Amino acid sequence: MGKEKLSAILAKGRNGTKGWFLYRAWPGTRSAIYVYLMSMLAAFPVGIAAALSCEFIEFLTKTTINSAWIPTIYMLAAELYMIHKCRKKFHLRVRLEKIQQKPNLLVFLVGLFQAIPMSVLESFMDLPDYMEQEIVNLAHNPIGILVLCIIAPIAEEYLFRGLMMRKMLKWNISPWYAIIGSSIMFGLIHLNPAQIPGPIILGIVMAWMCYRTKSLIPGIIIHITNNTLCLIPEECYDTYIASTPMMEASLSLVSIAIIILSIWLFNKKTAAAS
Repeated sequence: MGKEKLSAILAKGRNGTKGWFLYRAWPGTRSAIYVYLMSMLAAFPVGIAAALSCEFIEFLTKTTINSAWIPTIYMLAAELYMIHKCRKKFHLRVRLEKIQQKPNLLVFLVGLFQAIPMSVLESFMDLPDYMEQEIVNLAHNPIGILVLCIIAPIAEEYLFRGLMMRKMLKWNISPWYAIIGSSIMFGLIHLNPAQIPGPIILGIVMAWMCYRTKSLIPGIIIHITNNTLCLIPEECYDTYIASTPMMEASLSLVSIAIIILSIWLFNKKTAAAS
């Protein structure tokens, strides 16, 4: 892409007209932080109401309610508010331009088969997991499942691929700096050592697919698939999926091969469509 053409695209994005998806109407770092903090603040009354409701139900029924309900409801409200403000304030859309070949099946395969090699990587690194019990609690909570599997993936794709990566691309740097930089931030935001390496690697794949398709849809599909697979109990994984180290290693190699093939075909389809 020539320098003049890039300048023209950036100019359209700044003016809020029909600029390319990754550059269009970027609000600025301060505005992005403002929306994030406002979403936390706006959802605060919902969190208080949830806490009081749980206390009242426990008082009436003399039973203990799962401790994950309150933060789950709070995060659900915050993330819904953040999505609403991102779409309204920054004029974001999931897809602004259609691509001729829809690679959604390939995207789903990447999200599906990354789980096993990623699990092997995390077990090999053996990093402390401070959120293990909270994830278990959320997995047994209908609202928690909704937040983990649907709301959080959509909200995080808007924030990290739709906003952060687009801001970095506006700096007129190599796309790979924006892809990798936004993915590192995506990993660090989890604030849990065991959840940092996997999201960084997966974030690079999702950011690259977003860059190739000019759409958040591939990342959302992968993210939803990944988070849903994370709810599979560890005992089930060890017993039925990777019962022996040899089985786990074999499945990892097959999974990596499928991921590489899917990414190669994805790149080929998007290149032909552009």
